[in-house]
Amino acid sequence: MNCPLCGASDLAAETDRYLRCPQCELLTQRTPPASLAIEESDARYGHDILSSDRRWLAMIAEAGPPVRSVLDLGAGNGGFVGFAQQEGWDAHGLEASPDLVRRGQQAGWPVQLADIDTWEAVAGRRFGVVRIWFVLEHIRQPGRLLQEAQHALLPGGLLAAAVPNDAGWLSRRVMHSESDRFWEHPLHLHHFPPFGLERWLEGRGFELVLAEAGRPTELMRGGTLPLSEAWERVRERDPELCRLFYKLGVGRNRELLLRLKA
Repeated sequence: MNCPLCGASDLAAETDRYLRCPQCELLTQRTPPASLAIEESDARYGHDILSSDRRWLAMIAEAGPPVRSVLDLGAGNGGFVGFAQQEGWDAHGLEASPDLVRRGQQAGWPVQLADIDTWEAVAGRRFGVVRIWFVLEHIRQPGRLLQEAQHALLPGGLLAAAVPNDAGWLSRRVMHSESDRFWEHPLHLHHFPPFGLERWLEGRGFELVLAEAGRPTELMRGGTLPLSEAWERVRERDPELCRLFYKLGVGRNRELLLRLKA
């Protein structure tokens, strides 16, 4: 079995359920499930636009993409691309869940049905921004999707990516237990370590523009969207706090903005 992120072939046993890549340190399930639990993903992630989405769109715009066009891979019900469209962006979203796509289209949001795990960039169609927000942990081949996302970016374009920080030292101490839904449920196929994803992307021609950590790991158990919103209000008042968490390698999530070098 090769690493689904970097492609390394010498994966080592981490637990009876997981393998660790010695190159990028990704943890991945030894035997991925036949079903990717899309229905449970729908229930958990099919929310409307959040304050964090608004703030990130503003930060993306401030970073100066070459053009104001965005492709959202794994767009959920399309709330982010719908908001981006309202803000004057040329926005497009692709989503694997038929139910979420139907809900988004009923709301008038620009989201289309696509298998994200097998999606390929269209030759000649490039964007100023590609967004992959809490998607890579759910699909079988995150490295392949990131390569396709790179093909879909204009030179100088921006990649906005977010993943859980499950393989970080504090996350594992607090979260890795038999009762934790993300470790023991196939909803998350992979667990990303601090700095692993961005280092891999930097090796492929990206440079880090901005990085933040999500809410403190200790608050994750039973974490709900209202809890997330409360944390977002803290971040809006003091964004340097979550940037410090990022540098320390702690916090529930890793939220990244990278630029493709021209």
